[in-house]
Amino acid sequence: RIRMCLEAAVQFYQANLRSSEAAKSYIEKRVVPAALLEKFSIGYAPDGYSVTYEHLLKCGFSKSEVLAAGLGIQRELQDERILDRFRNRIMFPITDAQGAVIGFGGRDLGGQDAKYINSPEGLLYHKSSVLFGLHQAREAIRKTKQLILVEGYFDTVACHKAGIENVVAASGTALTEDHVRLIKRYADSVILCLDMDEAGQKAADRAFQLLSRADIPVLTVRIPSKDPDELAIEDPSKLAHILQHAASPYIEMLLSEVSPSMSDIDRKAYLDRLFPLLASLSSSLDLRSAIEKIAPALKVLDNELLRDFTSWKSREQQGKRAIIALPEEHLFASFELCIGLALLYPKQREFLRELIALDEKIWEAVRLRISSAPFSESSLDILATV
Repeated sequence: RIRMCLEAAVQFYQANLRSSEAAKSYIEKRVVPAALLEKFSIGYAPDGYSVTYEHLLKCGFSKSEVLAAGLGIQRELQDERILDRFRNRIMFPITDAQGAVIGFGGRDLGGQDAKYINSPEGLLYHKSSVLFGLHQAREAIRKTKQLILVEGYFDTVACHKAGIENVVAASGTALTEDHVRLIKRYADSVILCLDMDEAGQKAADRAFQLLSRADIPVLTVRIPSKDPDELAIEDPSKLAHILQHAASPYIEMLLSEVSPSMSDIDRKAYLDRLFPLLASLSSSLDLRSAIEKIAPALKVLDNELLRDFTSWKSREQQGKRAIIALPEEHLFASFELCIGLALLYPKQREFLRELIALDEKIWEAVRLRISSAPFSESSLDILATV
């Protein structure tokens, strides 16, 4: 029923896109052709507090089903009103590799705080293990044995517009180990085509480390625009050429950032970025090859750079061993948590029995304690007296 509810929402959003002048105008500005709107089932969530919710109720879905699908928000447990999670947003259905809808990503059209929001974690949607566009890209990835990783929904669609289909994006999160395991099922190598800003660089470095640890070769491209979507609007054929012919190994890309006039501070910052990347290489041969390429650019001997890297790695390992793990035991007993929650949220006391299982005698002790405690008294002081 949750899948059916999500599919009904897809159809509703698609119909609203066709009837909304504001949404159609925005899509035209992003130069998304009708064929790709259909291919990715892109739609529009109307600008109303509960328009989608009311529609889904009329379709025969219950309140609990709409909430479980991640399409509604209930502010308070005792509040019967359900609000739409997605309002005034361009909607991208997120599917699993077989094409079944499991969630949504929504791009704001009206100046809301969050430009993009995604479905919450639920029975079907787990953002750390789903890649947007994988269903549409699966056959192209199998043919090329290569996957192109971009940052966002529009970037993915833009690459398809340029004729490049082996493209996916992480869904509302940075790349994770679960993503890497999924990628390894389909591709032998990965091309990173992330945003060209500082955040994009950090995301690319993290992706390189995760992929390299899984022994997946990583390449990268540089584009003369902010992101693939922007370049696809300006010149889709140029984007296609770059993705098909301009990829180079990620480590080699770092060579272009070495300058003969680097100061000591710049040099240290460069090594601080480089060494974690080298540490993620799964092969000693790959490490040696990277050292041999980078050392001459830094005007040092291979062995000197290797010695510095080994020293850095040793310090890192010592630092990790020095970290004291937190105890696994619960910091508070159940009755202590119960008292704390009752004091922090006095209007919700009636729901505590549903949340925390306690012996009846302990419940009575808790009830007496919180009923006699003034609200100005410190919670810690109260707990200390229990």
